[in-house]
Amino acid sequence: MKTDSLFASGDRTFLDLYGTYVDSFLTYLRAKGYAERTLRKKRSIILTFARWNVKKQFTEGDLDESHLNVFLERSSGRKKTCINFETSALRPFLNYLRREIGIPTPPLVTRSSPAKDLIVIDAKKHTSLPTRT
Repeated sequence: MKTDSLFASGDRTFLDLYGTYVDSFLTYLRAKGYAERTLRKKRSIILTFARWNVKKQFTEGDLDESHLNVFLERSSGRKKTCINFETSALRPFLNYLRREIGIPTPPLVTRSSPAKDLIVIDAKKHTSLPTRT
């Protein structure tokens, strides 16, 4: 199994440390007023994600949005409400890990819209006007 220093401390495994962060994340959500039933569901989803990581031999360096998306799309035919609930548990957990243990934030990708592209092209045409002699 692949491991990184963060998830391989002594005899604690990736899954053990995941459990530590899950508990602190749920304590954080509990303080924000989440219902116990919701917390139990979120805990179940996050631990399923953790077990999936262990099975796939991923490390914390693999944890990003694209990694979450692979997990969320792991089986076809699942209801959208189920996927949305899993997303609502996992994305905040990933953000929590970023704050708490420094998992890198992916660089922002700015995508241009077709309208902006046309404005830039049009502006370039008008900035290169011939000079009068």
